[in-house]
Amino acid sequence: MKTIKFIFLLIIVVTFGMITENYVVLDKKDKSLPILETIPKEKLKEDTKVFKKSIGSYIGKDVKDFIKIYGKPQDKYKSAYDYDWMMYKKDSAYIYIGVQKNKIITAFVAGNGVNVEPFKLGESQEQIFQRIIISEEISFKIGENTYQMELSENDLMSKPITKIDNTWVQLYFDKVYGKLVGIRYSQSETLIKQKPFETMYSGELIKPEPISDKDWVAVNKGNEKQILVISNYLRNYYGIESLERNFTLDVVAYKHSEDMFNNSFFAHESPTNGNLEARLISGKIQFALAGENIASKYIDGIDVTFGWLNSENHRTNLLSKDFNQIGIGVVKDHFTQEFTKK
Repeated sequence: MKTIKFIFLLIIVVTFGMITENYVVLDKKDKSLPILETIPKEKLKEDTKVFKKSIGSYIGKDVKDFIKIYGKPQDKYKSAYDYDWMMYKKDSAYIYIGVQKNKIITAFVAGNGVNVEPFKLGESQEQIFQRIIISEEISFKIGENTYQMELSENDLMSKPITKIDNTWVQLYFDKVYGKLVGIRYSQSETLIKQKPFETMYSGELIKPEPISDKDWVAVNKGNEKQILVISNYLRNYYGIESLERNFTLDVVAYKHSEDMFNNSFFAHESPTNGNLEARLISGKIQFALAGENIASKYIDGIDVTFGWLNSENHRTNLLSKDFNQIGIGVVKDHFTQEFTKK
């Protein structure tokens, strides 16, 4: 007997006046969470104000400096934000380096064995919040332009942001266990191009360069790779076996993302192609159990996977021991994961 798990995603997209919201809030009940208090600057420990030869210290540096230490990357692909990703696998850790004009302008780290001082992956949220500034609002200037970003209560608990050495550091937490499971570093200009939080500005809004249809194919494929890597990293982190990528299942996932993007809807059931069971049967997929995660308006494959982790139903699929196959399909800002058990 075929069993299909269905889950639903709440989309909130706000655009009014000079406010542009470009993030999907996943869980209604997050609104009941307490707002964190900002720790006064005088309480900050000195060692949290600077990087100590960590991955964050490479932001703004020539990529050659990084390659001298870490060697050549295992993979390369384009992002949607004017930089190219270089991916490194180091023991149980993954390092993504974003390079624009030979300069490292962003980075992401997940896993153990990589220097991310003054933080430590696996460290508790409580410990981190005792020694760094976490605020509902950040503001900064780029030239004559002024920008302000506001974090929701969900953002504060799942991916708060702080500034160290003129670099923005976004901390990805697993809200269930209150543990740090990923870190993203960004320059201010990259942060504005991505708009991970509700953004207000005066002056000019910096935007990424337009992307050709050919380059979008490369960006989509890169995001799919990120989703696979981070999904299996999170499963392994909790002692769950990796999912095997099924390229036939990829086609089903891609077609659903494409259908949602082209026909301006967001749902597990397509007006033309039916529900998950119908789409799997049409794709000639053999399965005993199946589930699906969808999302929209996230900045990339890293961001969306942590979004799924911190949404109860999506997390159930992502970390389920019952599934052993995964299909992934990305079309611009529409993301689909298909899970099956043979």
